[in-house]
Amino acid sequence: DIKGMKYLIFRYFNVSGASSDGAFGYSKNPSTHLTENAVRAALGIVPFYLTYQKMDTPDSSPIRDYVNVLDLNRAHMKAVDYLVNGGQSEVINLGTGTGNSVLEIVNKVQELTGKKFNVQQDKNPRSGEAPKLIATIDKAKKILNWSPEKTIEDSVKSLLIWYKKNPEGWKL
Repeated sequence: DIKGMKYLIFRYFNVSGASSDGAFGYSKNPSTHLTENAVRAALGIVPFYLTYQKMDTPDSSPIRDYVNVLDLNRAHMKAVDYLVNGGQSEVINLGTGTGNSVLEIVNKVQELTGKKFNVQQDKNPRSGEAPKLIATIDKAKKILNWSPEKTIEDSVKSLLIWYKKNPEGWKL
C-alpha cells in the first residue's frame, strides 16, 4: 500500500488487436508490434521485417504471449471492482498463458488475408532476447476471476478491420 491506497500493477505481455468495429486501434509509426506489422504488410501498407535472431524453439523464432486489447480492457474493469470492494494491492500478469511463435503469427496473418507478403530479415536483429516469454496468469484468474477470451485469430481479424479503415492509424 502507498499511504493507505490500494493498487493493482498489471504486467502486460504482447498486446495485440483492435476494437472489433474498427473504431480504435494501434497507430504508432513506426510500429514495433509484430501482429500489427504483419497485418499492415499483408494489406500493402508497409514492408515487413523480422528482427529476431534464430532461437532454440520448434521453428527457430521467438515465442511470445499475445493478449488481445479487449481482454485487457475487461481486466481493468474487473480491477476497479476488486479495489472498490476492498481488494488488496497486487502485481498481476496479463497475458493468455499460451504462446505463439513469430512465424506462427506471420502464417496466421497470411492465412486469414489470403495474401503472401515478402518477409525480410532485418540486417541488425535484436540481440539478447529470450526464446520464450509466456505469462503465468494464475493470479489474474484467482484474484480477478479473469481469463482471456480472445484468440490470436480474433486479434488479426480486428486489426484487418482497423487498418482497412485507417491505413495510417490515427491522423493527429
